[in-house]
Amino acid sequence: ATMPSTFKHPARVPMWKGAKVAYFFIAMCLFPMAIGGFWAYGNQVSRIKSNCLSICYKQS
Repeated sequence: ATMPSTFKHPARVPMWKGAKVAYFFIAMCLFPMAIGGFWAYGNQVSRIKSNCLSICYKQS
């Protein structure tokens, strides 16, 4: 179902509110995971990232 839209009540206003709520929910899921990853690995993240990239492109 689509949201009815008129010049008096445009659908972009509630859709914009929904998009903001969705992005906020995604941020609330990802930020704790990022904080937990930094807590677990600390300063080793840059080393792990470079190793992951070199492993992905390693030719056997």
